[in-house]
Amino acid sequence: MSGGIFINKFFKFLTLIIMITIFYFSQQDGTNSLHQSNFFYKLLGIDLKSMGIDIRKLAHFSIYFALGFSCLLSFSDITRKHIFYSVIFSFVYALTDEFHQSLIPGRGPHYRCFNRYHRSPLWKLYRFFIIFFKRKKEVSLEPLNF
Repeated sequence: MSGGIFINKFFKFLTLIIMITIFYFSQQDGTNSLHQSNFFYKLLGIDLKSMGIDIRKLAHFSIYFALGFSCLLSFSDITRKHIFYSVIFSFVYALTDEFHQSLIPGRGPHYRCFNRYHRSPLWKLYRFFIIFFKRKKEVSLEPLNF
């Protein structure tokens, strides 16, 4: 198996693992979710609350950025079309995650949360790669291959 195919399969697997992780954390009821957040505050050993950093916001931002990025890297080459597909895929998954939370006791979907935590990292990913391609276009028109 060539290196490129292995890397693509690895990132497809990683995308699936990230999706399962999101689903696992989303299925926790409100009380368990709060306990998990407090556990991560203690695990880090840094008083993030006093610095105004919400661990949940940080987790949402990070995991959806990772989902979009790993989805993108699961393609055999990175083109604008693949960037768009990975952002749309992650966006739709975030929508289904919010719906899933509406079925969990003590949790619920919030448009404001979706807008801030899910959409923001996905669009930043999209803008980052579009800017990357504009700069790359000056050097080469070839797609970025892994």
